[in-house]
Amino acid sequence: MDYELTYADSVPEGAALVDTLRGLADRSGTLYLGFDTEFYNIRIGKESTVARSEVHFASLAWDYPGARLHPRGFTVPRAAVVSRTVSKSPQFRDFLEGEGPRVICLGHNLPVDANTMWNAGVRINGINTLTMARWTWPGRARAQYGGGGFALDALSKDV
Repeated sequence: MDYELTYADSVPEGAALVDTLRGLADRSGTLYLGFDTEFYNIRIGKESTVARSEVHFASLAWDYPGARLHPRGFTVPRAAVVSRTVSKSPQFRDFLEGEGPRVICLGHNLPVDANTMWNAGVRINGINTLTMARWTWPGRARAQYGGGGFALDALSKDV
């Protein structure tokens, strides 16, 4: 495994994770987190997540001082999976909404995750990496020009 993984299934475990993450903010008081949710209660491709999807769990990833360097040249992140109970807890909500460090969530197709968290009563601030990829490499959309598409797997291999 190329990362250290933490599972936070209870509110006390989630609070301990939040305490750890608060200490990782940069000099400007900002913390960047990779962010993703898994959700249910909708039919993918047929229904919107707006006001419907329910969070099953959320995944976080972050860089940290002294992180191990991967042979391919990037630092190996730490990661956490938090249960629905933790993701709806007041401590986790207050942390993501910016009490303490300013938290910026980086997510591929972030509006889906933001809507899912909003449905759970949590407002997240973030950057949609899918939109960034589409603006930065528009030619990836066309296979005849060598485009590999915008799926996260394809981007991670090529970029």
